[in-house]
Amino acid sequence: NSSTPVYTGDFQLLVEPVTSEAKFSEPSTLTSPSRNGYFGSQEMDYSTIITILKSPGMLSSIVEQIRVEYPDFTQKQLRDNLRISRLNLDEFDLSNQTKIIEVSYQESDPDLVDLVLEKTAEKYLRYSLEDRKTQIGQGIEFIETQLPELSQKVEGLQIRLQNLREKNQFIDPELKGESLLKQVEKINIQQLE
Repeated sequence: NSSTPVYTGDFQLLVEPVTSEAKFSEPSTLTSPSRNGYFGSQEMDYSTIITILKSPGMLSSIVEQIRVEYPDFTQKQLRDNLRISRLNLDEFDLSNQTKIIEVSYQESDPDLVDLVLEKTAEKYLRYSLEDRKTQIGQGIEFIETQLPELSQKVEGLQIRLQNLREKNQFIDPELKGESLLKQVEKINIQQLE
């Protein structure tokens, strides 16, 4: 029984920051408020990400690259042999799911396996970069829309603080402290004299 060998290769993608601190520094935290109104507390939607990575638009772009060397390569061939899933440390315990997506491809031609994985990784990384640029752009846009309102609030609060000080004859504690220290020094010098 001489069966054709099947070759499998894979690569892994870290989809979100490993630590929560790193996650809060992501540009998407500025543009993704949660139900509570706090930024950056949303969970990553892995099923949506996987659906996007397996979408016809994404696959057709990869197929075009493969056809340069394999003219007969089809989108169906890629779709049928490409596996994309969230890496799970324990298949029986879903609480052990990681923040990593695993992409694998199997085919009877090992060179084709290598090429598909290389072009797929390139496409996914380009997509990730474009997505991040969009998030950064949205973050900057959000900040720019908030700045004028925040500046007005700060100015208003400073005016109110100044009016409050003048009305109640409050003195800046630091300046008052320095003045008192000078008086104490002066008294000490007078006593020494």
